[in-house]
Formats: sequence, structure tokens, C-alpha cells
Amino acid sequence: MDSDILVHDTYCRIVIRHASFDAARMLVARWKREISLEYLTEEKFVPLSTTDEYRTSAKAHGIITRGDDCYRR
Repeated sequence: MDSDILVHDTYCRIVIRHASFDAARMLVARWKREISLEYLTEEKFVPLSTTDEYRTSAKAHGIITRGDDCYRR
């Protein structure tokens, strides 16, 4: 009975150890693909955000304006 528990414990330790190796390998691969924000902002001067400007008219949306009141058609 004790040998079964020992074999099971040893197996679990090996599985957990190899899972940690796989996780570390995946992290290293991810780090190689990623670009740091410091590199982008200092070297390339890429803006981190943009704004969109939309030009619309009240007529295009079917809104009739009279003074301070707005009416829908």
C-alpha cells in the first residue's frame, strides 16, 4: 500500500514539474513576441491613443432645430 502512494506522489510531482517547465517556455515565447510600451513611446513616437472627428449635420439625422428646442421628424 505504501509503495502505491509513493509511486502516485512521485508521478504527481513529475507532472507538476513538467507543467511548470511548459508554462515557463510559453512565457518566454510570449515575451519574445511582445514589444514594450517604453520602446514604442521612446523610439518610434507612436501615439498611444487617437481621437475620431465626425462631421454631422442636424439635417442628416432628421432633426429640426428651432431656437433651443429640438424636434424629430
